[in-house]
Amino acid sequence: MLNRFIRSDLLGGFFWFMLGTGFCLGSQKLKIGTLHTPGPGFISFLSGILLGLLGLALMFSSFVEGVKKGEGGKAIQLGGKVNWRKLSWTFLALGGYILLFKPLGFVLSTFVFFFSVLYSLAKPQKWLAPLVISACAAILGYLIFYTCLGVELPRGILEY
Repeated sequence: MLNRFIRSDLLGGFFWFMLGTGFCLGSQKLKIGTLHTPGPGFISFLSGILLGLLGLALMFSSFVEGVKKGEGGKAIQLGGKVNWRKLSWTFLALGGYILLFKPLGFVLSTFVFFFSVLYSLAKPQKWLAPLVISACAAILGYLIFYTCLGVELPRGILEY
């Protein structure tokens, strides 16, 4: 009966809210600073606020949807079937990204990571869409972090 009222979106929203709260609390130890003179914890604090707000929005929309249906909605299947292949591939891709980050550099390792995840996990019909999305993500990430925020990123083998 209890599982009937616990929706997966509600639980997921709570997870993201708690993770965002943890980011905010952890970033206070790094000194947040101000908007004009941001400290080392400023970006993680903003990320925590964003995660928390998105988590609250997910919990709220899940709750409203459950109330509209007059039930808890789709129940969580505890002990349900886990796709171990996708889970393993995700952890392998993240581990590879961490290992290749300095040797290949930010742009190339981000491109490889996004392409491997999008192409292998999403199983698109064609390879062009993951290729374009991966290139855009790597370039956009570079522009945001290096150009706009001034974060020093590893150059790797490209030496740009």
